[in-house]
Amino acid sequence: DVDIYTRLFLPITQDLPPLDRYALFHWNHLVDYINLTFLWSLSSIVLFCYYLFNLKQINWNQPILILMGLNTMIFALFFFAVNPLMSMPYDWDYFSLPGIALVLFVSVLSREFEKVKGHLMPVTLVFVVSLFVIPRFIVNHNPEYLSERLERLGKHVFKTYWIRSAGDITAGIDLSSIPNNIVRLKKAVSELENYALKGNDVEYANLLWRTGQELRKGKKYDSALVYHELASQYDKNLAANYIGLMECNFMLENFQASADYARTLIQIQYPSLQKALLIGIQCALYSNDYTAAQEYSEAYLEKWSDDKITYIRNRLYQGEDLEQLKYQF
Repeated sequence: DVDIYTRLFLPITQDLPPLDRYALFHWNHLVDYINLTFLWSLSSIVLFCYYLFNLKQINWNQPILILMGLNTMIFALFFFAVNPLMSMPYDWDYFSLPGIALVLFVSVLSREFEKVKGHLMPVTLVFVVSLFVIPRFIVNHNPEYLSERLERLGKHVFKTYWIRSAGDITAGIDLSSIPNNIVRLKKAVSELENYALKGNDVEYANLLWRTGQELRKGKKYDSALVYHELASQYDKNLAANYIGLMECNFMLENFQASADYARTLIQIQYPSLQKALLIGIQCALYSNDYTAAQEYSEAYLEKWSDDKITYIRNRLYQGEDLEQLKYQF
């Protein structure tokens, strides 16, 4: 198996799902790349097309034109094959580097065109085309517009390149100052469900986990538990999701279930072994599993000193008023 994160270039053939929607000659990659070329230099692209219509009026058989043309072609082909680990729409600045070669090439073409025609370039055409970049500045200046744009880009990436898409979607939603994160996250979850792969989709699992997290912030533990349980169906290795499962069950007084998830947190040492052991002790006490509480207390005190945990450990040894120990938290 090849880790896609170690690849310099995109694979020619499609990988196994969920990486099967992006390859060198896949339609999704072709559309992304063609769309990205308009960010190189729209004016240069229009001028180049204009000069192609006047093909016979330019002496193309010149070393400088051949050199600059080949240079632009090599840049374009190289970046066409490069693996965009942040996704092509998000790593647009890196993939716009061929635009430098294109601008230089068109500049040389303009000089040759001036020699033949007596004027530099169709200034009016360039000016009109330049106006098309104005919406870009408007969107980037307005946080709400930018939030919508980033969310839509993230959804597009999920449906195509897939990698990092959940983080892109949530980053876009977080950018908004309007308190409707839960509504937007639920819509995203619903829209992308048909593209998700059960059992092997960490991106969709992250999106479900984040939805559950937002619901937990609003104390809606019943609804949050649904999303956290769904997240585990798409990726059982998402460590942060076990925090959500533990907390929801604890707040809903499903103490045995919360203790089971706390044990998993200790095994994977998340968010740290120290914090996981504290969580485990509390959940074990609430589920009346005093053997586990004693085990976790001993493990904790082997590494850290804490008067409260020492007190709990001693009381567990003595076996007195164990029901009251949970109130130490």
